[in-house]
Amino acid sequence: MPVRPALTNGTMPRTPMTREIEKLIPEKLIHEELIHDDVLAVAQYRSVSGAAVFAALLGMASLLAFFSKLLLVVPLMGTLVALLALFRITRSDGALTGRAVALLGLVLSVVIGVGLVTHDATMTRLLAAQGGPWVVEWCELVRAGKLEAAIELTRPPFRRRPIDKSLAQYYSTDEMAKKAMEVFRHNPVIQMLTESKKEAHVEPGQALYWEQDSHGHFHLVQLFTLHPPKGGGAAKSQVFHVEMQRSDPDAKIPGVWHIKNYELVH
Repeated sequence: MPVRPALTNGTMPRTPMTREIEKLIPEKLIHEELIHDDVLAVAQYRSVSGAAVFAALLGMASLLAFFSKLLLVVPLMGTLVALLALFRITRSDGALTGRAVALLGLVLSVVIGVGLVTHDATMTRLLAAQGGPWVVEWCELVRAGKLEAAIELTRPPFRRRPIDKSLAQYYSTDEMAKKAMEVFRHNPVIQMLTESKKEAHVEPGQALYWEQDSHGHFHLVQLFTLHPPKGGGAAKSQVFHVEMQRSDPDAKIPGVWHIKNYELVH
């Protein structure tokens, strides 16, 4: 049985589409070289994988995750789409191209995604290492009954009054200050701390969340535990979380913490 000549004449790879077109074209036309160049181009065409192109776009868009943690989903999607594109290209038997494009999207998504997660974990540890001990000192002020000094640390640095002998007089004579102190005293966390025994102690726990706002200030939410004295009978440890803010390096009073919110964890 005579062998049909190949349409590609050895210049291009013979894809499944090429072989199918060879079967449809009469041998006479092939031998007489009457096949038009456009027919050969169709036979030799290999389409670019759309998933590969989409993966590359997602890889470049992964940079947006630097502006919001919610956009960490972009590098994750880029990784999944790139892997899907590589799988389809491998299974296409040469009909699809775009492996290099899919690999580009995969590398961008993985590198940016891992970098962002690493940066987030590092910043969480650094901020908790700074803010945690500071909150413990604030708790000790409350436990020692120095509520005037403690309430001042809930204000931004530029709004604080000097912590000296005049502070007690201010909170006992100024009507607005007296109302603020009354609210402060009746907060469940403040009540818990003031009623705790001397041998109890506060321990910093897991940092839950951090962010940097448009003004450059860092915000951190961290758990804390008030442990009862050893041998305290049926007394249980009580957990509360504190939201704190640190002023940015360019502020009038740089790098100073203040407490924004504090609540018991039930």
